[in-house]
Amino acid sequence: MPLRQEAGSPRRIVTKKPSWYEEEVIGLVRWKFFEEGVFSWYYRGMKTEHGGKSGGFVHWAPRIASIVFVLFLSLFSLDVIEPGRSIGEIIVGLFMHNIPVFVLGTLTAVAWKHGIVGGIAFISAGILYIALVFLQGVRGGLDWRIALAWSVQLSGVAFVIGGLYIADWRRERRKDGE
Repeated sequence: MPLRQEAGSPRRIVTKKPSWYEEEVIGLVRWKFFEEGVFSWYYRGMKTEHGGKSGGFVHWAPRIASIVFVLFLSLFSLDVIEPGRSIGEIIVGLFMHNIPVFVLGTLTAVAWKHGIVGGIAFISAGILYIALVFLQGVRGGLDWRIALAWSVQLSGVAFVIGGLYIADWRRERRKDGE
């Protein structure tokens, strides 16, 4: 919209009112992309009745992070594929390596609607991973500090995701209580 200077007042700038077709086009784009289209999940998650933000980050961050984390964990199973192994051995190896991925993927699907499940599941998975790596490392002769530092790298991400799920669950409970 071009700006013009109002006569007699050099400091005051008046904007041109959009025509009816400009308003229709803007309304259609807003409706198509934000309210009913491509970005509708973002638009609905961020707007509330009183016009403020509803904690869209706290709602979507654990869900997206848990999907990325589960996909990242599935990459560790690819070390099973080696030359000289039969297809059956590779399939069994992939299945065995991906059992935690299947469990966390299922819990992510449940946590999509029930955030407390995701919070408890990811924090428990982090604690279990620390315990398993710590015990195997110490039994194998690895220094306990190295075993702990190694395990905290992956379990720390699980703790953050679990904390975000719990924060979203608490926010939803507070919102429902009001």
